[in-house]
Amino acid sequence: MWLMNFAYVADEFRPCGLSQSWRVLRYEEELLDFPRPLSLAMWLYFLISQVVLLNLLVAIMGDTWQRVKDSADVEWKYLLVQVWSARYSRDMAEI
Repeated sequence: MWLMNFAYVADEFRPCGLSQSWRVLRYEEELLDFPRPLSLAMWLYFLISQVVLLNLLVAIMGDTWQRVKDSADVEWKYLLVQVWSARYSRDMAEI
């Protein structure tokens, strides 16, 4: 119902060209009049697709975490060598 209230507000924006796009919202009852089996099939499809996408997100995040964890020791040693080399090259320049 709150969606239909925006359609009436859109009539004030006639110079902007928004009134035609918002006018569609007044007829939402006609647009959402699907047959019951089609509606159930669409809800089932949306539910399954959301579960699959969430599972994909978890899998991608798990893979990224594993790659970061695997390379953490190598990265730490590389940064330590960089710090040491910067420290010793500075000490050698002072001599």
